[in-house]
Amino acid sequence: AVVSTQSGHYGRGDYPAACNAMETLLIHKSHLTGGLFNELIEDLKQNNVKVHIGPRLAMLLPVSPTPLDDFTIEYGSLECAVEIVDSLQDAVQHIHTWGSGHTDVIVTEDEKSAKEFRSSVDSACVFVNCSTRFADGYRFGLGAEVTITNRQN
Repeated sequence: AVVSTQSGHYGRGDYPAACNAMETLLIHKSHLTGGLFNELIEDLKQNNVKVHIGPRLAMLLPVSPTPLDDFTIEYGSLECAVEIVDSLQDAVQHIHTWGSGHTDVIVTEDEKSAKEFRSSVDSACVFVNCSTRFADGYRFGLGAEVTITNRQN
């Protein structure tokens, strides 16, 4: 799978202050080798995105800044957090612990993982293989930005 951080694909590059911009990128540990991780980090760097690393990722790097201890930050700028997870269940738990309940996305080629993600994540918008930018009043056919509660009642 290839994920592009270029405008519109990444959810942070073209309008970083939007409420539907990506704040945290969780990467399965298996992608630390094989090039995808480096490709994603290089793409973030090429798009001038400041990366804050999580504690698990910090332990794997030879040199790193102080790891992030709060994943609830909404940056509103060209910044995001990157963290490593061991499994889909770990990713879902991270989302339940730190997420806003607004929009969550999985990028996967595995239909079983996509289905499990959709049924496990309790957010207003849960997407598979698309940008967080689709959580938008205009895209929902409402004509403009609207206030959407993060609560499901």
